[in-house]
Amino acid sequence: MSRTNQPMAKPRAFEEVERKYETTGDNRFPSLSGLPGVAGESIVDNFSLSALYYDTEDHRLLDSAITLRRREGGDDAGWHLKLPVSEDSRMELHLPDSVGTEEAPAALAGLLAAVTGGAELTPLALVGTDRERHRLHDSAGRVLVEVVLDLVVAAVPESDRDGNVWREVEVEQIAGDTGLLDSVEARLLASGMTRSAYPSKLHRAVGSLSRVSTVKHSSSDPRAALSVYLGTQTRAMQLADIALRRDLPGAVHDLRVAARRLRSALRVHGDTIDDHALVDTAIEDLRWVGRRLGEVRDVEVQRERLVALAGTTADVPDRAEVAGVIEPYFDELAARARQVATDTMSSARYLNVFDTLAALRANLESSGADRKRSDRRAARENAYGAVAHLARKVNSRLRAASKEGDPTKRGELLHHARKGVKRLRYAVEVLEPLRTGKTNRAVHGYKGLQELLGEHQDSMVARRHLVAMTSGTDRSASIGFGLGLMYAREVARGDGDKSELSRSWKKARKATRELTE
Repeated sequence: MSRTNQPMAKPRAFEEVERKYETTGDNRFPSLSGLPGVAGESIVDNFSLSALYYDTEDHRLLDSAITLRRREGGDDAGWHLKLPVSEDSRMELHLPDSVGTEEAPAALAGLLAAVTGGAELTPLALVGTDRERHRLHDSAGRVLVEVVLDLVVAAVPESDRDGNVWREVEVEQIAGDTGLLDSVEARLLASGMTRSAYPSKLHRAVGSLSRVSTVKHSSSDPRAALSVYLGTQTRAMQLADIALRRDLPGAVHDLRVAARRLRSALRVHGDTIDDHALVDTAIEDLRWVGRRLGEVRDVEVQRERLVALAGTTADVPDRAEVAGVIEPYFDELAARARQVATDTMSSARYLNVFDTLAALRANLESSGADRKRSDRRAARENAYGAVAHLARKVNSRLRAASKEGDPTKRGELLHHARKGVKRLRYAVEVLEPLRTGKTNRAVHGYKGLQELLGEHQDSMVARRHLVAMTSGTDRSASIGFGLGLMYAREVARGDGDKSELSRSWKKARKATRELTE
């Protein structure tokens, strides 16, 4: 049956909180009686599951700790897309298998463009499970936790792993908090079980197909630290991309922050990568992404800011009338910005950014294994030297701003200083594995300074929007007066406390010196 003319189904989304445990035939499954908050005995049932996992030919989902499967059996048969959130949490998107096709549904596959690069998703592994489920409930009959004992059989044609049969236990929180999970875990560990090192059954099944970075996490090698940072922020950018394709609030901000972190890391520490041309390409493409998506974020921030300001500014003659100007103004800007974002995220240049970042990490890994101790020492000196140089530039910009009497020029200088502080903060984040305590103090100082400078910049942008709103030919005198009062409030807010800015920078600068000396 063709799905061409059918509307695309929207997946159901929920956060799954689950812990996995290794067990063998020697481990006795413990009693689950008498756990806090649990009424009576657990409800036990048995059933079988079959899951076909999908990935690209080069296993991009697997490398990103993302799984896409089509499951048969159980209470939730159908398509499952699982996205990492934290060690014990995943965001699960579920579509019922109403069509019965083995082709990954567009409603899920389309979300993964930044991970797959548009590559085809094909079956990777078939995992069968015989499950014994224990449901723990409270006195009202509400299920709190499910504890399942699984016998797993996996078939992975490409894998070099033999004997793909094992037992494991999964504990999933259904309601309440994690306190009951902790109580169940205590009993499982006491019986000899251990926490699993695998995020999913698929990762255990595939063996060597799951590519793990060959760069060792060294406390003395900035190149290893840079590789880890690039990997972490690339995954953050990809997950933010998925959230943006789902139209979730805050996704644009998260994507731009990850892109900015990557760009800052490469601008400051990119000299440690042998392929300088590739570094330059990544920096320019990441800058392009930030600019293309910037208007979407700016519209979100400024709409919220000015709507709130209209409601709190004293003496505005008609707040409803002023709000009636603000909302349509930003609606028009938002529509244009959203179209730009959509065009950007569907472009080849955007998707190629992720391939470029993967190539940079591969460069670091291939050239990092044979580095001598003297090379690592020189790399550390260069990394801290680059941070110190950037701190001096920020200091010069802030001093120039403090001496500038023209408000417009001062605003421009503070805006450049703010961008320098962001770059400095993210460049220091890269070095966190080398000097954790000192790095954290410096980053904390930069964050506070960045917030002060960000408030000033947001105020400058808000003033420009307020001026633009007054230009309409149908504006009444009361609207113009109200917008003028809001403008005056923004001037007062944006100027801020110069002494607070100075104190914040002195604290951050001291932390920088401690880090780099």
